[in-house]
Amino acid sequence: MKEVPSLGVDQGKTIIEFLYIQLTRIPERRDFFIDEAKKVVNISGIEERIWKNSSIATLGYLARNGDLNERLASQRLCFSPLSNPNAAKKLIIGSDPSVRLDEGEKIFFGNSHMVTWLPLATDVAVAWSPGDRDVLRELKDKDVWKLNLKVFEQSAVIAGYSRELIESLVSSSGGL
Repeated sequence: MKEVPSLGVDQGKTIIEFLYIQLTRIPERRDFFIDEAKKVVNISGIEERIWKNSSIATLGYLARNGDLNERLASQRLCFSPLSNPNAAKKLIIGSDPSVRLDEGEKIFFGNSHMVTWLPLATDVAVAWSPGDRDVLRELKDKDVWKLNLKVFEQSAVIAGYSRELIESLVSSSGGL
């Protein structure tokens, strides 16, 4: 990736819907998702129905119509490919893929930083960015490591580019 993807209106809506689904699909975020659903749908017993029937269609509906969707759509995106796509350190994918970085973990680009990240593949992540347009910023190896460690620590299941990468995360975190 050498430049910011040029997204049409429909593509922009699709990526926001995809990001919403990634943020709300996991059991660890059940309460947040149910609260969002209650804002949109006023049905008796909605918690149980959502938990039993949560599907891509339900999540998609809420992504297109919910308050979180409006907040996500009002933000710009930072597309971040790896600065060295041939490096051994690639991004891992986890069951809880959305990473919120704390003060000491933040990834800085000049004078700004992005707090919430989502790895999309082994060689690119997306973050919510301040500003009035989408941007492209390369991730350095140390930033890839920060994101990987956070995804590893918060996910029940992970997938990675190599066995060595996964083993290095296991030993850095003190084992399983």
